[in-house]
Amino acid sequence: LTPSERARPLVDLSSFDLAYIAGGGYLTSSFAERLLVPRVAIALALAAAAVPVVWSGQGVGPCSDEELRLVAAAVRSATNFGCRDAGSIEVLPDDVRAKAVLVGDDAMGIARAAPADVRRALTRAHVTSDRFIVFHVRAADYIGEVQLLSLAAAVDELATRSGATVLGIAINDNPPAEAAVFAQLAQQVVRRSPWRWVDATRSPELAAGLLAAADSVVSHSYHLALWALEAGTPAVLVTGSAYYEAKAAGLARLAGLTGPIALPASVDATMLGAQLEQIRAELDTDILSTVAAQVEAWWAQRLSLR
Repeated sequence: LTPSERARPLVDLSSFDLAYIAGGGYLTSSFAERLLVPRVAIALALAAAAVPVVWSGQGVGPCSDEELRLVAAAVRSATNFGCRDAGSIEVLPDDVRAKAVLVGDDAMGIARAAPADVRRALTRAHVTSDRFIVFHVRAADYIGEVQLLSLAAAVDELATRSGATVLGIAINDNPPAEAAVFAQLAQQVVRRSPWRWVDATRSPELAAGLLAAADSVVSHSYHLALWALEAGTPAVLVTGSAYYEAKAAGLARLAGLTGPIALPASVDATMLGAQLEQIRAELDTDILSTVAAQVEAWWAQRLSLR
């Protein structure tokens, strides 16, 4: 490039009519360099070019003071800033908190695969029992340290007591692939219950359908826990970091649960079963259905801005 070409903007930002920044849990220290800083920079540049910027379903925190100042700048410059849980609003500085709105997660209200399709997937996975417990595992720095071996033993024992299959669901193939992590756990020791898995990396509808049909869910994924609770299936979220603790607390609050969905660091089958049953007894799907409808209405209104 010539000096004049280097000085010329690669994109005319003012040519955009509107910008949407989809939700997730990336406005946190765990994703600061890769996601938080670049997305805030893009949003601020668009806003400076007088382009309306809409943020949706955001999970905020934990953040450093500097990161929080960046997020606050994004909120300040946004046309709309929707958060997925109350905790994400409460972590914001006082001067911008009123501009953020509790909406819910973008993925709420996802269509589920039909029961016949779910049954076919289970048959292909050689699940022969009527009951199954979904055990979703993921190895990632942002989850933190978790005792996978003892957790796997607790899930296996809980499934054995109820005559259920342990069903792994893979929804993410980032290395190390979830299917590989699950397979290693399944084969590490002799398991008492059947362990099977389904690849749903290309079908969130299938994942949601399986969660709705499950007895219970033990998950490293926020969204699998969310979809399970939406369907009335008790779910716990495996936590090993402040980031995941905040996600679990926010989701429990969104679902109207008074008890935690965060799994303790050390757990056995009896403790796991008791926590899941407490969630089952308290879970009211009408609460999350109302939030899902709110998400749809919020998006319909924002899309009409075009």
